[in-house]
Amino acid sequence: MSASTSVRAASHHPRFPAKCGAVSAKYVPKCGAWFGTTGAPDLATAEAIAGRSADIYHGYKNFSSYAGKLSFPGRQAQAAIDSHHMFFFSWKPRLEDGTIIPWAEVASGAMDANYVDVLARKIRAWSAAHHHLKVFMSFHAEPEDEIGTYGTAEDYARAWRHLDARFRALGARKSVIFVWDMTGYMTRVPLWSALYPGDRVVDWLAWDPYGKTPSNPAAAPVVPFSSAFGEAGGSSPDETGSTRFYKWADGAGARTPGTDTVYVKRGSHRKPLMVAEFGVCWATSTLEQTQRWYARAATMIGKGQYRRVKAFVYYDAEGCEKPTGTAAMVASFRHAVSVPRLRQPRPY
Repeated sequence: MSASTSVRAASHHPRFPAKCGAVSAKYVPKCGAWFGTTGAPDLATAEAIAGRSADIYHGYKNFSSYAGKLSFPGRQAQAAIDSHHMFFFSWKPRLEDGTIIPWAEVASGAMDANYVDVLARKIRAWSAAHHHLKVFMSFHAEPEDEIGTYGTAEDYARAWRHLDARFRALGARKSVIFVWDMTGYMTRVPLWSALYPGDRVVDWLAWDPYGKTPSNPAAAPVVPFSSAFGEAGGSSPDETGSTRFYKWADGAGARTPGTDTVYVKRGSHRKPLMVAEFGVCWATSTLEQTQRWYARAATMIGKGQYRRVKAFVYYDAEGCEKPTGTAAMVASFRHAVSVPRLRQPRPY
C-alpha cells in the first residue's frame, strides 16, 4: 500500500457540532484532549511504556532537516502518520553543523529560497498527496532563553509573521497548524507578549511544564504537579506556579516573581492550548515523589483541570525522563495518560 493511500480518506474540515467526538479544522477535539509523545527511542517503545497508542507524534527538526531534496516529513514521521498519528514537529533555525540562523535573517526573507519556501512547498505537496491532512508545526520552541543568541523578542515575532506570510503566499498555510511554544517558566512572564506574533499567525498556544529536568541536581526534589503546571482556575493572576503560562493565555494573567506587574496575553483568550512537553526526570532519591507526581497528574487531568488544554505531549528523550524507575511509577504514569479525557477519536 502506498504512503498516499495508507491513511483513511476522510473529511478533515468537519464542522464543530456540540457532540463529543468532533474535531475542528485545526485538529481541536470538541471534548477532552489528545495524548502525545516524543517517541524515544522509537514510537513503539514509547507506546509500550505508556500502555496505549499516542494521538500525536512529536519530532524535532532543524533547517537542514527538510532542505534540498530531503523528503517531508521523513520516513519515521510518515510511518507514524500512516498508523494514524498526528505529526507535530518543532523547526529550529539552526543547521545540522550547529550554525545558528538569527531570527532577523528569517524575518528578512534571506532564508526563503533555501529553507522557508522549500518547506512550505513540500508540506503543500505532501498534504495534497495525503487527503489534505495537516501537520502541527512550531517555529523555534522555547525561545525565551535564547534571546540574545538568536536575536531580540521582536525579531522572533517578526520571523513568525514572515513564516506565516510565506506559507500563505505559497498555498501551504491550510496544510499546517502553527503552534507557538514557550517554556512557560515564571521568570519569563514579561517576555511572552513581546514574543507573540499575533492571533492571525498562531493557531495553538503551548508551554512545557516539568516536575524536574535533567539540568536540575539529581537530589533536587520534584516540583509538585500543580505548581509545575501553574494555577488552573480562578479569576486572579497566577503568582504561585513555577510555570505561569496557563493563566497568562487564559486571560486572568500571570505575575512576575517579586513584582506587582501582571501580564495578560493580548487578543483572544480562546485559543486552544497544548502542553507540548511535560514529564519528570527522576533519580533514586525521588522515585516516590515521581510516582506521586503522575498520580496527581491523573487526578487533575482526569477531573478536567486546565480545561482549555487540548493536548498533553509527553517528553521522554532523556533516560531519566522515561517513567520506568519502578513498577509503581510505570503504573502511575499509565493511569495518568489513559484517563477518559485523553481518549478521544482522532481526525483520521
